[in-house]
Amino acid sequence: MMKLRRRHRHKRVKAEMNVVPYIDVMLVLLVIFMIAAPLINQAIEIDLPQSSAEQVVLDENDPQPLVLSVDPQAIIF
Repeated sequence: MMKLRRRHRHKRVKAEMNVVPYIDVMLVLLVIFMIAAPLINQAIEIDLPQSSAEQVVLDENDPQPLVLSVDPQAIIF
């Protein structure tokens, strides 16, 4: 009976949280998302209008390009 009591005195309850399983789960989720992200590519095909305009070359004297905006009421500013 005496030996039994001595054994239990040396064992202490660990109050630490084991994080190794959580790290494993997070790494598995990371791999799954890295593989699945490129497969979820949802693109919308659009036909852009073609233009024959040439590229605008800015002068050193006029560094700011002219920007025109049109709102839904067709007001240009």
